[in-house]
Amino acid sequence: MKVTDILHRCFRCGYCKFPSNYEDFNCPSYVTYRFETFSPGGRMWVIREWLDGRLETSNRFKEILYSCATCSNCVNHCAFPDFRDMLLDVFRYAKEKLIDEGDVPPPVRDYLTNLYKFKNGFGIPQKKRFEWAEEVEDYDSKKHNYLLYVGDEACFDPVANNMARSTVELFKKINVPFGILTTREISDGLEAYNLGETELFKEIAKRLLEIFKEVEAKKIVTISPHSLYVFKKIYPAFFDMDFEFYHYTHVIRENLSRLTNSKIFKKISYHDPCYLGRYLKDYTTVRDILSFFCKDFLELSRNKKNSLCCGGGGGNFYTALTQKNLENSAKKRIVEALELGVDCLIVSCPICLVMLNDAKKTLGLDDKIEVMDVSEFILKYV
Repeated sequence: MKVTDILHRCFRCGYCKFPSNYEDFNCPSYVTYRFETFSPGGRMWVIREWLDGRLETSNRFKEILYSCATCSNCVNHCAFPDFRDMLLDVFRYAKEKLIDEGDVPPPVRDYLTNLYKFKNGFGIPQKKRFEWAEEVEDYDSKKHNYLLYVGDEACFDPVANNMARSTVELFKKINVPFGILTTREISDGLEAYNLGETELFKEIAKRLLEIFKEVEAKKIVTISPHSLYVFKKIYPAFFDMDFEFYHYTHVIRENLSRLTNSKIFKKISYHDPCYLGRYLKDYTTVRDILSFFCKDFLELSRNKKNSLCCGGGGGNFYTALTQKNLENSAKKRIVEALELGVDCLIVSCPICLVMLNDAKKTLGLDDKIEVMDVSEFILKYV
């Protein structure tokens, strides 16, 4: 079945906008814009009209396409099992056609230009990628069990970089033998793929895999769930490869015995990131870690496959299309955590860390709740 064959089958029942209990909207772009065309079902119909030549390419149309945060809520809640797994493929197909026409929103163009020139989406010279990691060893296959792939956000964004630093510190504390690609790491290319720039994605992915092979890496640990997903699920569709991939929380859980099992008397909750949760179906690793330490763990009303996306996926971390209006999903997530009465909201994704911290600052709630990743939390309170 081709992706274009399913466009006429959607009749906008609206399930794709909601979590399982239908109590609130769960689609980040719809939360921001509140027009039906920004929902997955509405986007399907707009794409159909565009492909059939009844709708011209416009700035609004491009905004509708690229505001999708690829959170996969629609895939999990679509009422039609025969084609729901193809929903994001439809959106990506339309983006590919816009890429071919050379007609994308300026923020998308700028991101892809940076990625092409600098091999990262920030447009920062590669030599600055690991300026923060002077005391971290270069990966040596004879010495290290793991290659730590840090990724763009955790290397270059100052807030996400705290997550990289704390992961490195915690790995050292629990004696995990690891190294990094001090001069050779590049982007994983996922956002190029999500934005429809498939050829650039393949070029980057091919080079990164060559680097993994050249350093004889076997076990690769990612900080970002986005990286873990693209390595495990997208790369194999294009390349033959033989590596083991892990998220940094998997390594922490495997080494819990090296940490003190002291109960922390703080009310905490966990924000499931889309790519570790809905995409890779891992809802237990972080909860196992937190329950090891914490007496008062509370579940957000929207959790696991119903988690409310922070809005940063699909390139929106860079383009900010899901953040254009006053209301957005990251702010709603902070309010949801505060209403639950938690002291700390724990994350396991650098994009979530940045988006949710930005949201609480914008809301003026810096002193009301902490947002931190798993490794930061352990280092601070254990």
